[in-house]
Amino acid sequence: MKKATSKMKKIMTSAVALSLVIPLCLPTMTIAAKENEPTEESSVLCYQKRNMPIIYVTEDGKKVGYESVKVRKGRDVIEYEDLKNIPEGYEVIDQSDIHVNRCTKFVKITVKEEVTSRLLRVNYVLASGTIISTERVNVKYGTTQITMDDLQRVPEGYAVVNTNPRNILDTTKSVDILVEAIPGDIEGTQTVIVKLYDGSEQVGTNLQVEVDINADYVTKAELEKLFAIEGAIPEGYALDDLADAYYINNGEVRVALLLNATELEPSHPSQRALRVNYVLASGTIISTERVNVKYGTTQITMDDLQRVPEGYAVVNTNPRNILDTTKSVDILVEAIPGDIEGTQTVIVKLYDGSEQVGTNLQVEVDINADYVTKAELEKLFAIEGAIPEGYALDDLADAYYINNGEVRVALLLNATELEPAKPIIPLTPLEPATPVKPEEEEKVEVDETTKEDTDKAEIEDQKAPQTSDTSNVALWMSLLAMAGVATIALTKKREATK
Repeated sequence: MKKATSKMKKIMTSAVALSLVIPLCLPTMTIAAKENEPTEESSVLCYQKRNMPIIYVTEDGKKVGYESVKVRKGRDVIEYEDLKNIPEGYEVIDQSDIHVNRCTKFVKITVKEEVTSRLLRVNYVLASGTIISTERVNVKYGTTQITMDDLQRVPEGYAVVNTNPRNILDTTKSVDILVEAIPGDIEGTQTVIVKLYDGSEQVGTNLQVEVDINADYVTKAELEKLFAIEGAIPEGYALDDLADAYYINNGEVRVALLLNATELEPSHPSQRALRVNYVLASGTIISTERVNVKYGTTQITMDDLQRVPEGYAVVNTNPRNILDTTKSVDILVEAIPGDIEGTQTVIVKLYDGSEQVGTNLQVEVDINADYVTKAELEKLFAIEGAIPEGYALDDLADAYYINNGEVRVALLLNATELEPAKPIIPLTPLEPATPVKPEEEEKVEVDETTKEDTDKAEIEDQKAPQTSDTSNVALWMSLLAMAGVATIALTKKREATK
């Protein structure tokens, strides 16, 4: 009976303890269910998991990965750094800390596909600046070059002029690829915009003329045919004398008009087109324009320049002297601070002494840069194949100044192909090759004597027989040594008697 009573007491005690634990745990379980959506409660009593299951799901609920994260005892937080197996190609949307408790069975983490690439615009252009077509190329972030393999839509009937890789940055938005028509493959026309100007002011409406697809300029005859159309020339204006050709620049040409001829001198000398290049100090050409000048004109001024590139200013606004034979003029410009952002392409040429080796490389630098830095070149040369086989870089300078849009870098023959330097062999000490001269021997002997004794030794030396027979050198040296000893003995005797 006593045993039964004792068992009953133990059962009652356990029931009371259980009734106290359940209410404490139930609120925690409810929170966990809301935060992490466990599938079901297998037990009322909870315990902290040592290895917390992590389920990676997409925003539409698709499971894409799993892992298990160790949770230290007493710890209620999983940090982003604790996640070691995020599914490849995905990134976590919310990287804040994840709170867990004793009743958390697993954690769901929402992920999205990682953005690893971007679209780069590729323009296929003629030398005239006319864009034949464009395409969008997908490039991964961090890509430093696009190659011919990346180009999928080179326009039919055209060939790329320069097939070398083009350097790009993550900030590069578009790249121009120069193309030319394959002879016999392309027949057709291109539309060129004709703009009319009275000095620096555009007048009238833009006109259009169709010229051969491969043409770099519009001929005088084509323009005369266009201007023969009624209303092509604005009222109150007349054509100035047309040049023989107007070169196409970015798909357009500019033609000068004059106020009605009845108000002007009856005769006008013929004109020609002068090419104006707007260049940076580095030599990079920012843009060009064609300026119509009359034969005999000796200067062009700022008033003649109609297309200074936007965001740039002319450095020297003084007139430029020209001759009738001058075909082009370079106008130095500089970026207006804060107006221009972008890059310029610099050609990198490799040299072994005075001989160029390998192919030209290209590097993108800031549009306002006057030099290419060591770091920019190191990044370029890290690309496989940039340095020709059999060569290695010489020590790079901190900066290479851009000259006419290019820099030159010195190479060395690969160290493994050079003859190894011959080691310097230390010489073994040898006996003197020539006998010691009497003067030198004498100096050694008189180190411990006075000046007076030295003078006496010199007198005796002068009295000694002179000979050129080297076979008696040993005898001569013995006699000299004996004389020295005698001198020293005599000196000591004198000192003793004093």
